[in-house]
Amino acid sequence: MNSGRSPVTIGHRGYLKKRKLKLFIRSLIIFLGAAGLIVTGYFVTGTLKNWFTILGLVTAIPFAMMLSTLIAMLKYKAPEEAEYESVRKITGNGVLDTEILIANKDGASFYFPYVYFHEDGIFGYLVNEKADPEKTSEYVRNYLRLNDADAPFTVEKDLAAFLNRIGGLSPSDRETVPEKVLREEGVVRAISM
Repeated sequence: MNSGRSPVTIGHRGYLKKRKLKLFIRSLIIFLGAAGLIVTGYFVTGTLKNWFTILGLVTAIPFAMMLSTLIAMLKYKAPEEAEYESVRKITGNGVLDTEILIANKDGASFYFPYVYFHEDGIFGYLVNEKADPEKTSEYVRNYLRLNDADAPFTVEKDLAAFLNRIGGLSPSDRETVPEKVLREEGVVRAISM
């Protein structure tokens, strides 16, 4: 039975919290399953040299992957409601994604509380203090180019500058934007965690 609420997916408000909870629960289940296999194998055979132990240790691989993703996400939180509403007021019904977290192949993560997709380009607000806006922009643009969705990607590290930048754009509506803009949003969502 549907409660009338739409599912929270990448780019929607509340995604980070939901994703962290899912990763925690899945990690816990896999950990308990692996530990259960190892303990069962020990009690059945009286030694750790058995197939249960091997299976339990192999099961630890997905656990480690989920746990590392969860640990990477823990330091990021959703923007405050008032801040979100001020950004939403500027963008109207435009293509605004929130809580976008992109993992870099070098181990760094780029957290964008807001990414606004517009006919004039893509505008992101980056909160990572150590991240270089130009390198971050180029990293994301490489993925856009690979997917035939190249667009200028402007990264701001100051919320006021980001709001000023998107406030100066012509109004946009998700229902009437060119397909190109929605394709760009799809690529950015696809490379997000």
